[in-house]
Amino acid sequence: MRTSTAVAPQPAFGIRGFGSLNYMFFNAHDSFEAIFGSSSFPFFGGGAEVIFAKHFFVSGTVEHFQKTGERVFVSNGQVYKLGLEDKVSITPISISAGYRLNSSDRFVPYFGGGAGVYKFKETSEFADANENSDETFTSYHALAGVEYAAAKWVFAAFEVQYTGVPNALGAPGVSGEFGEENLGGLSLRGKVSFGR
Repeated sequence: MRTSTAVAPQPAFGIRGFGSLNYMFFNAHDSFEAIFGSSSFPFFGGGAEVIFAKHFFVSGTVEHFQKTGERVFVSNGQVYKLGLEDKVSITPISISAGYRLNSSDRFVPYFGGGAGVYKFKETSEFADANENSDETFTSYHALAGVEYAAAKWVFAAFEVQYTGVPNALGAPGVSGEFGEENLGGLSLRGKVSFGR
């Protein structure tokens, strides 16, 4: 005899909290590669989501990335390591709205988009005050994913998101030498939600 785990039906109205792991591939790959040796990194975060009328959702997310690399000098595309620490932290804060394609099955595809801000901070050893950065930039994004009802009140989701953060990077600095000005990129995100 087969048995099945009870799964709560998709609600007409629901509120959930979630944790997320986001692996991001930055558009400014040459700049990040020069400083950190890679252009893709994990962000950790979480947020909350409201579902209404069965098919619609609004969510808010806060994520964070921090990494210490090495300050560099770029001339004619050649990267020279300076042996000085360069610390970067990025905190994206975003709001998304979207549509859920199915409100009854275990698997629920969805898509949406939204906007937010990227809080960007960079500090380097022995840098002048005007060489360090502590700024906030506007971001825009589109996303698509699929949710799985793992158990009663527990949901897992995987989504793909593209974020644009225009005019966040550029001259002066490493990104200016590479002609890179967009701080956004492509994200692969896993989420675990709790609620109804």
